[in-house]
Amino acid sequence: MEGCCTRYAPGPRWTEGKKIDEQIGFPEQLVWWREHAKNARMQILGVPATRPDELFVTWRLKSLDEVQEMVRLSPFVQSEVMVATTLPGLPKT
Repeated sequence: MEGCCTRYAPGPRWTEGKKIDEQIGFPEQLVWWREHAKNARMQILGVPATRPDELFVTWRLKSLDEVQEMVRLSPFVQSEVMVATTLPGLPKT
């Protein structure tokens, strides 16, 4: 399912007043994101100008279930530093 988009946003363990790269577990999360980007599974779309504590990524995987499972395994999601919401992509025509 190409084009699934995930929004990462601060979760219950997000430390207010700290940037994303200052959050607990950021080095592990960065390695995780880079690994998936390197394997062309994921592409970072960017950070909203008015919400620098959020991040959007798009996925190139076979199904929404596969994307949701991948997101669930994200270090920030597992540690509740961030929460993630994934929207399905458009079906190929």
